[in-house]
Amino acid sequence: MTKILVVEDEAPLRESIVDTLEFEGYDVVAAADGQQGWNTARREQPDLVVCDIAMPELNGYELLLKLREDPETASLPFIFLTARADRPFMRHGMELGADDYLTKPFTHADLLAAIRARLARHTALKKAGSHDLDRMKTEFVRLITHELRTPLVSITAVQDIVEQQLNFLSPAELDELLRIQRSGGQRLHHLVEQSVLLTEIRAGTLSRESLAEKGVPTVIWDVLTPAINLARRFAHRNREMPVYLDDKHGSAQVRCSPGALRHAIAEIIANALTYSPEGSDVRVEQWQADSSVWITITDCGPGIPADKIDLMTHEFQQLDRDTNEQQGLGLGLAVARQIIDVHDGELQIKNNPAGGTVVIIRLPAWPEKS
Repeated sequence: MTKILVVEDEAPLRESIVDTLEFEGYDVVAAADGQQGWNTARREQPDLVVCDIAMPELNGYELLLKLREDPETASLPFIFLTARADRPFMRHGMELGADDYLTKPFTHADLLAAIRARLARHTALKKAGSHDLDRMKTEFVRLITHELRTPLVSITAVQDIVEQQLNFLSPAELDELLRIQRSGGQRLHHLVEQSVLLTEIRAGTLSRESLAEKGVPTVIWDVLTPAINLARRFAHRNREMPVYLDDKHGSAQVRCSPGALRHAIAEIIANALTYSPEGSDVRVEQWQADSSVWITITDCGPGIPADKIDLMTHEFQQLDRDTNEQQGLGLGLAVARQIIDVHDGELQIKNNPAGGTVVIIRLPAWPEKS
């Protein structure tokens, strides 16, 4: 049965609304002010709220804001009751997240029509959201299955061929098979390392607090050089493309987990290699300014649409996976951002006016200046 919360400080009106809704078969709970309404909403988990605006304790606006801030009630359909009908007043409520307005005095028919319309829309949105969630789950399972099976298939196939035909393979053929097997192993290792780092961050074993206690003061050169080599293993294309390193202050130090920070920078460089056109290059620049160490990674690729830049550091996000024939789970930049964040740093992605993409990393320099 659909449950409706009625929040109204005028007892006669509140009782009239409750009677009307109960007569129509709704399960109704009521509150005499905003604070009671908040407590009742959390306890009863209604399907819709009908609420006055001018009330003691919490007014209607304040109650709406609290409901929208709570994940449990954020999408709850909300109808305001008000004696004011001027546009700025109504628009303010809609901007806060109200779904509808009823101006006093209103008829029972008006009330029921508004409630039915809001419930119908909410049901439609839930169905659409459920459909999208199911689609995302299906796509995620497909992605995981593909990314785990593909390298395993190549590794297993090479092993079978070597076991059955070792005496008949030429050195060149054996070398090619081993190259395929090595590539599959590296791809699996990359996926495992991404998963391990995300797990450490989620579990708190790799955090700002742990780095403040156990972080190692490290010369940035000792991170950047191996990161470039690691990036070539991570990259899906252009592994031999030139990567130019301009380290203006290569002796600058950062307090870090060297392995994690190396992995983060390698993910970004690998992304730059993968998206750059053949015949171009990737440039890595590093310098220190005051209390920060700065690193930029610039490629000559097609850039990223402005409306998708923020999405690129979210987990399982890839730009045009099908058309670009990408590998991986779309975790590279997400892992990099989270690692840099726990190092108390910042990561920005910008399109280069001259073409390509620039990733900017800022890290606190060590030792810290007081």
